[in-house]
Amino acid sequence: MEAAGVEGNVVTYNSVINACARSGDAVRAEAWFNKMLSKGIEPGVFTYNSLINAGAKSDDLARAERWLEVMSENGVQPDDVSYSTVIHACGTKQQPQRAEKWLAKMHSGKCPGLEKPSAFCFNSVVQAWARAGD
Repeated sequence: MEAAGVEGNVVTYNSVINACARSGDAVRAEAWFNKMLSKGIEPGVFTYNSLINAGAKSDDLARAERWLEVMSENGVQPDDVSYSTVIHACGTKQQPQRAEKWLAKMHSGKCPGLEKPSAFCFNSVVQAWARAGD
């Protein structure tokens, strides 16, 4: 993108970050995120969801959780995809307590519009317990 002299915008940066996330390259996704910030481009929900997904796909649950927290700290409201990605990653890593923690936070009323988590979120917690053998 830069080598071709293309000036990036939120859509182009989101596309690159999401491509990195889909391939499980969290480090590269974060590098593009930092470039995005250095250009003064504001990240949105899609940007952070891609970073959360990058952590999940790279098998780094702590990284995915950190991005969900950073998202909120930076004033971007997480959505159902934000939480469901982290909850599903907890299940994949056989961490049912962590999955329940995120579901409880989502259900606590502190997340406007997310008082009723999706069936996918509930199923991910059930699967987390099943994977853990409980």
